[in-house]
Amino acid sequence: MRNRFPSPSTFTTSGAGVSARGSGRSLSWAGAGGGATGSAGLKVGTRVRHAKYGVGLIVKREGEDENAKLTINFPGYGHKKMIEKYAALEKA
Repeated sequence: MRNRFPSPSTFTTSGAGVSARGSGRSLSWAGAGGGATGSAGLKVGTRVRHAKYGVGLIVKREGEDENAKLTINFPGYGHKKMIEKYAALEKA
C-alpha cells in the first residue's frame, strides 16, 4: 500500500530562519514583524511615519505597554490599526 502522507516539511526542521526563495534574502521570525522601534509609549496626537503609509496622526490608543493597539489616520489611506511594537513607526 502506498503511503498517503508526503514526507515531512523541511520548514519545520530547518530552524528559525525562513528562506525567501530566489530572492537571496533570509528572514527570521524575530525580525519578520518589524520589531520594536524604541518608540514605546506613543501618545494620541503624535505624528508618526510608517514605511508604507507615510506620515499619520495617532487618533486612538488601546493599552499601556508595547502591545498597545494604535489607530492611526493616514491621509489617502484612512484609519489603520496597528500593534505598536510591530508597526515600525518613528516620530515624524
